[in-house]
Amino acid sequence: MSVTDPAQTDLGYTDPNPRRETPWSRSQVIVTPIVSVLLALTVGGLLILIQGVNPLTAYWVLFSSALGDVDGLVTVMEKSTPLILTGLAFTVGLRTGLFNIGAQGQLLVGAIGAAWAGYNFQMPAIIHLPFAIAFGILCGAAWASIAGVLRAYRSVSEVITTIMLNAVAIALVDYLASKPLQEPDQPLTRTPPVADTAALPEFGVIPSGFVIALFVSLFFGWFLARTTQGFRFNTVGLNPSAANYAGIGVKKTIFLAMAVSGAWTTCSSASVIFPAPGHQPLHQHAAQRNAQQQRYNQPRANRRQLRQQHITAEQNTGRRNRQHQWQKSQQSR
Repeated sequence: MSVTDPAQTDLGYTDPNPRRETPWSRSQVIVTPIVSVLLALTVGGLLILIQGVNPLTAYWVLFSSALGDVDGLVTVMEKSTPLILTGLAFTVGLRTGLFNIGAQGQLLVGAIGAAWAGYNFQMPAIIHLPFAIAFGILCGAAWASIAGVLRAYRSVSEVITTIMLNAVAIALVDYLASKPLQEPDQPLTRTPPVADTAALPEFGVIPSGFVIALFVSLFFGWFLARTTQGFRFNTVGLNPSAANYAGIGVKKTIFLAMAVSGAWTTCSSASVIFPAPGHQPLHQHAAQRNAQQQRYNQPRANRRQLRQQHITAEQNTGRRNRQHQWQKSQQSR
C-alpha cells in the first residue's frame, strides 16, 4: 500500500491532496447554525399552525415573554445555565469519541452529594462553597467513571451503560432524598436546605450561575484547543489507532474523558443547589406578561368553545336522526 493511499493518511501521514479552504467552508461556521434555527422555527410554525394557532402570534409571545423585560431575561439565564454546562460536559466525551447520554444520572448523583455537603457541614463561606461543589464534582465523576471503566477496559458501549445508569441514579437519589437524607418533619421528598455559607455570591441582577457558565465556556474552549490533555482527547476521538501509535494511553484517556464529563455535568446544578441568598426572580413586569398570556389564550378559548358547540350540535343531530328513524320504523309496523 502506498504512502499516498487515503487509508494510511489516518495513521499520521500527510495528505498529498489536502482540501483547500474556500469562502464557503469558512462561512459554514455562521451559515449552518442560522439555517438550523430557521428550519426549526419553520417546522415548529407548521406544527403550531396545524393546531389552529397563528405561528407569528405564538412566536411573538414566546420571544416577548423571554426577552421583553428584565424578569424574562433573568429567567432565561437561570434556565440556560444547566443546559450550557451540561452541553460542555457532553462535548468533552464527544471530542473523545464517546456518546455520553448519562448526564441526567451524573447530575443527580453529583447534586445529591453537593447538597449533602452543603447542609451537613458548618464552615466559613470561603471554604464551604468550594468544598461542597468539589464534593459534588467527585460524586458525579465517580458515577460517570463506571461507564468509563466498562468502555475503556471491557469495550462495553457507553450508550447502553449510561442509559442504564440513569435509571439507577434516579432510583438511588429518590431513595436518599426520601429516607436517610430527607429533611426532618417534611412530607416532601427533599433534603434540608443548604447553609448560607454554601450560597453563591451575587452579581447584581444577573444570576451567579450564568456568570460562572460563561467563564467555564471560555475555559473549556481554551482547554480543548490549547492544552496537552485537550489534544489527547481530540486525537483519541479522531483515531484511537493513531493515538496509540503516538504513545497516548487510549484506555486512560477514555476513562479520564468520562470522568471529566461527569464532573462538569455536576457543575450545572450548582446554580440550583446553591442559589444566592435571598435571590428571587423579579416580578415587576408580571402583570404585563399575564396580560400577553391572556390575549394569547383568548383565541384558544374561543376555539375550544366553538369546538364544544360543534360537538353538541352533532350530538343533537344524531339524536334527531335516531328519533326520526325510530318513528319511521314504528309507522312501517
